Amino acid sequence: MKIIKDFALILALLISTINSSMAELVKAEATTFKNTVHAMQLCESGSSLTNCVNPVTIGNSTAGKTMDLSVRGSAHSFGNAGLIPSGITFTHGQVILSRTFTISGTVVTSSATCKTGGTAGTKSAGGATNNAAVAAQVLMVPNSEDMTTSMNSTSAIVDGTDADPANVEAAHDFVKFRWVLSKPLTVKPGQIPTMTMTFDLSEALEFNDNSDEGGGDGACDGNNFYPGAPAITNTFE
Repeated sequence: MKIIKDFALILALLISTINSSMAELVKAEATTFKNTVHAMQLCESGSSLTNCVNPVTIGNSTAGKTMDLSVRGSAHSFGNAGLIPSGITFTHGQVILSRTFTISGTVVTSSATCKTGGTAGTKSAGGATNNAAVAAQVLMVPNSEDMTTSMNSTSAIVDGTDADPANVEAAHDFVKFRWVLSKPLTVKPGQIPTMTMTFDLSEALEFNDNSDEGGGDGACDGNNFYPGAPAITNTFE
């Protein structure tokens, strides 16, 4: 039996501190929202948003599993509840993801309607906002020393070198996200828990018009598209 788990839960922690001096920030619905998840872990009591204590891996794949959260149920099959040891209390979760997302959508700013599908984002820049028609576009979590402390980059899926909390390093291709479980989880012998969740993609595409880059007017003329954060609700049964 597979544990019902959606990596979008972690993406809710992707805070929009990518550009610190934005003239305009607009969030919009993502009609496509794809990412590749490589590992899902549970963290023992004593963990925090900056540290996963004694992580137990309940899903792992070098190739990863690509999930499109805009397709209902597409992310509900990564992780094996049978791997959760009994008698241990878990308070946090951690997931290892690719830094690369594929997103599509439209953002209406104060002066224009900007569409995804242009030049891809990179580790050092957002995606172009000037495409004529909506299409899928590659966007990346950018290099930063000022992300939320619940995330950091890492050099490898297994036994990688981690950046400090809130740091995303240029040499790293993966990111770790940590979150607090809706309630502590202690599995009894013979028990197979499930997690149900709902997610809202209405703000999962972000337009960040940074005045330091010559923007500030809401025009579709810069590299201003970034991954946004789905709103997530999760419960255990």
